[in-house]
Amino acid sequence: MFLGPWLLASGLLGTKDHLHNVQAGLKAGNNKVVRYETLFAVAAAARARSGYGSHSPLFDVAAAIPVVGKAWTQVGHLVDAAGSSSAAAKGALEVSQNALQGPHKIITPDPSGGKKVDLGEVAHLGHTIDAVHGDINSTTAALHAINLHKLPHRLWNNVKSGLRQARKTGVLLSKVQAGFKLLPDFLGANGRRRYLLGMQNSGELRGTGGAILQFGTLTIDHGAPHLENPKTVYKVDKQRRQINIGLPRGAWYVRGIPDAQRFGNSNWSPDWPLSARLMLRYARATDPRFPSIDGVIAVDPVTMQELMKGTGPFHDGKRPGHGRRVTRKRVLNFLLHKSYAEYPRPGTRRAVLGNVVAGFYKALLAPKYPNGLLSGLGQALTDKHMQIWMANKQEETFVRKMHWDGGLEKAKNSDYLNVVEQNVGGNKLDYFEQQQNSLSVKINGHSATDSARVTVENPVFVPQPRYWLGDSGPYDRPMINVYAPGPAKLQGWKADPPCPTLITKDNISLISAPRPCRLDTPTPAAWSKGPPQHVERGKKVWSATLQIPAQDQSSVSFSYRVPGVVQTHNGRDTYQLVLQHQPKVNPATVTISLTLPAGASAITAPGFKHTHARLVWRHVLNSDKTLTVAWRSGG
Repeated sequence: MFLGPWLLASGLLGTKDHLHNVQAGLKAGNNKVVRYETLFAVAAAARARSGYGSHSPLFDVAAAIPVVGKAWTQVGHLVDAAGSSSAAAKGALEVSQNALQGPHKIITPDPSGGKKVDLGEVAHLGHTIDAVHGDINSTTAALHAINLHKLPHRLWNNVKSGLRQARKTGVLLSKVQAGFKLLPDFLGANGRRRYLLGMQNSGELRGTGGAILQFGTLTIDHGAPHLENPKTVYKVDKQRRQINIGLPRGAWYVRGIPDAQRFGNSNWSPDWPLSARLMLRYARATDPRFPSIDGVIAVDPVTMQELMKGTGPFHDGKRPGHGRRVTRKRVLNFLLHKSYAEYPRPGTRRAVLGNVVAGFYKALLAPKYPNGLLSGLGQALTDKHMQIWMANKQEETFVRKMHWDGGLEKAKNSDYLNVVEQNVGGNKLDYFEQQQNSLSVKINGHSATDSARVTVENPVFVPQPRYWLGDSGPYDRPMINVYAPGPAKLQGWKADPPCPTLITKDNISLISAPRPCRLDTPTPAAWSKGPPQHVERGKKVWSATLQIPAQDQSSVSFSYRVPGVVQTHNGRDTYQLVLQHQPKVNPATVTISLTLPAGASAITAPGFKHTHARLVWRHVLNSDKTLTVAWRSGG
């Protein structure tokens, strides 16, 4: 008589607690906790089902009590939700445990030597994910069927939160399912695929993250990958020869900078799909024999650092255990700074860096810590240290939906801020550089008055390696580009005074100013009675090139009005701000200061802090964010 109710109550509570612990374990990366808590959740859900079906006479007594009886009619839905959600967790556990380790792992030895992806195991994982999605849909249906008014009010938030989480997970799993349908083709199941890997140097910033100084070609045939030895871009860009091709309207950087008009230096736009297509067009215009490419993938040293969570340390030598030992802690310092001191001759340095890249990709196919590899890959994609463009439209649509494409967001009916820096000093000082971005927003009706300020600090000290300091070192020369909504109207600006007259020798700038100043080069950043204005993918862009001495800083700011960014629905006003970021070694710190209209009440502002009459949001921006603030207007 008493066992049934105990099984039901303890089972429901246990399922909730154990699934909560699963989430905590996933965030902490504790696979042991995830495994045990998932199994405990499955057992607890089975216990609840057993108790609910026990037909205890106490259930009949409870149902006869009016208040309790209403709640009892909803218990079946709770039991169904507990069972399907725990089943989904178990299926997800099977995927995470078996994908990269165990007898059913997808990476297996290739009979011809090396490693390959087992396409049969990929299909099996796809079926498991289909089942998990089905369980999540069942959870959503069970929670949606609950009549909250028949439950005690204290349980409403739990049910609502569970329903939101189930719907969010269902949307994500729909994307994963779509990805698994495309994955066989990506892995060469229906013919060999060829991908271009552009290796960006984060010490010399470009729009997509860094100057592409090396590239490699990755071919995959029926799951078997092969990476050609990385090459310097100058194997294609002979003597940095510029190529004249028709340019799309958004390629205003490349149009205005002659040295950008070639294969290895065309990624000035922060929109990776645009930059990737330009790279291929320049490659084919330079060398008609350049192979057909199915996709272009940008990676940088931070990607390598993230993926080393899975590979562990590796050697760059051709024989195992020989050559330089590369560790996750030291990889960035070596690639972006120390290598310039150890190997001052460019040819030698490029060869050494090529060996490091080759050693890394070899370790990538036999990861020591598979789950760490998945975690690192997800982080690199989220933070845009890896960006993907696919030639196939269906595959590119999927990449865009997953936000792996590094593209500029449309940000419809929203305010928008994206600060993009270009290194125009021919140096690698961005390894040290620090940046602070701020946006002050004042709401006025349905419009916003914005003031964006960008401050760049050059903390470099001398002496430093010659080629690392480059043409302008120790002076930092960042070209700052502030992206705002297309309808924005510029109202004012502030920047350092123009630098003294530029003196050059053999096309190398010799200018040296003791204080920060503004350079009107390159052409896209030249001021004439104010800052230049460009349009890219529907965004307004204002630019300025700063020159900053060592141990100093400089700022530039733009004030503008943005109409139509406040939306009204059901008596509440909503302001939304889309923040996009540029992948860097040192991500920028962003401060948003928002002033609402007088009399605003019932304010909801997740992530903001209330400071006097303003709302303030301040974070290191290492991934794109969307901030939303809602309020009820006074009167």
